[in-house]
Amino acid sequence: MKPYTLTPLDVLFFRDGRPIETGGGHGARWPEPSVIFDALHAALWRAFPEKQGWEHKHDFGRSSHRPRQGDTQRFGSLKTAGLFPVLPDGRWLFPAPQDVAAAPDLDPDWLLRLQPAETTQTNLPAPWLKYVPASYAMPTKDEPAPWWTREAWLAYLTGRRPAASESFTNDDLFAAEWTTGIGIDPETQTQDGERIYSAQYLRLRDQFSAGFVASLPMKQNGRAEDTKECIESLLPDKCTIIVGGQQRACQVKPAPKTLAQALPVAGVINGTRVKWVLLTPAIFPEIRADTAKSIPAHPGGWLPNWIDHATGRV
Repeated sequence: MKPYTLTPLDVLFFRDGRPIETGGGHGARWPEPSVIFDALHAALWRAFPEKQGWEHKHDFGRSSHRPRQGDTQRFGSLKTAGLFPVLPDGRWLFPAPQDVAAAPDLDPDWLLRLQPAETTQTNLPAPWLKYVPASYAMPTKDEPAPWWTREAWLAYLTGRRPAASESFTNDDLFAAEWTTGIGIDPETQTQDGERIYSAQYLRLRDQFSAGFVASLPMKQNGRAEDTKECIESLLPDKCTIIVGGQQRACQVKPAPKTLAQALPVAGVINGTRVKWVLLTPAIFPEIRADTAKSIPAHPGGWLPNWIDHATGRV
């Protein structure tokens, strides 16, 4: 997957679930991963309204034996990850792990510890998920900084507490700006004479940007072995796409760093225990049983597909 940087040409709007009419439109928050996927998918449809020679067919449904229903499911191979904040010096930031406690710098209990849970008092999946994370740090109203650099992650993965200079807050990355708007009559497309509302917008700090990775593999002549990367057809050296609510323009260009340079990499594994941490939210696919191929069913969802949902074994 190829890394890109995205720089807004104006403020952005990523609304949460609160209604605009009552409490204001809260749109100054870092976007969910679906935002950049939806933006690129829509950009592909706008850029290529007619089927291209490098595309392969995507029919509706899940099985390779599904009946053909036309080419309505175009660009089904699109994959994205991000958006991630990018510092002015080019370093990418990633969400801090969720097992970090908001402990003072000298407190040794900076990580949550696993402890046995009473299964009758939790909603943990029985019978094999028996532990819950708990904080042993001194009580505090502070919260851990939500964004970490690659260096902070590398320290965490080796059991060391990251330096405070390697973590950032939302205020470090962007400002929230409130703007007053008016209600529009859908028939006349003029002010409806009734509604006045306020909306909150996200403005990145000076020289900050956002990073993401994207891939659009396409089979050539229906042959998987001849798959071609086609994301460059949409994202050349420099282009503009529409992102987020209210259709705000953003400039996209290839990132100067490779993906390997931006991402943290775990050290050598010694021992018999492995800890998986996701840098971005993920939903694992449901797998349907196929007795002919000896493939068991798996519910997917929050549970990785390489873990047996009945026993918890890897």
